[in-house]
Amino acid sequence: MSESKRKVYLSLSVHQLVDFLLRAGDIDDFYKEQGKWHLGQAECYALMYAHEKGLNKIGIRLTYLSQVKDEKLPMDFVYSIKDLEDKVNGYIDDYLFFQQIRFEAVDKRNESCRRLTFPFKKFRRGQRELAKYVYGIASKGGLLFAEAPTGIGKTMSTLFPSVKSCATTNRIRKACFWT
Repeated sequence: MSESKRKVYLSLSVHQLVDFLLRAGDIDDFYKEQGKWHLGQAECYALMYAHEKGLNKIGIRLTYLSQVKDEKLPMDFVYSIKDLEDKVNGYIDDYLFFQQIRFEAVDKRNESCRRLTFPFKKFRRGQRELAKYVYGIASKGGLLFAEAPTGIGKTMSTLFPSVKSCATTNRIRKACFWT
């Protein structure tokens, strides 16, 4: 079981989102380490609720509760909907900026993989067959366990089609290879 548990309730009478965060460790440290994430998530929920109910203002209460001591740490925040929209739109902008960088990196990787050619003049005996199996697994998913004698070129027969498949399938993000 994780060290932290969450329960979220909405106090409808005061238009306040209340989030209870349970922690087996120190709740002050938990708030210092994770409070921005917790508040950001609560802000998103609060904005959705405020829009649904047509509110001009909404409160958020993060209540950190210790599971081992009789301690609680309530943190209260009040927002106008305009301020909350600005904050949430800022989160969305940051997320989209990060995703754009990620997509550009994947595009560059894929282009590099498309241009990749087999590094040797020809395949060794058995190498092409292994490469075909690896490319199929890399393209469609699954696991491949292969055993082959020393010297047929298992490393290149495995890594080359794995990398090459990145350009066409986008399934492989990481490859693990043991020799």
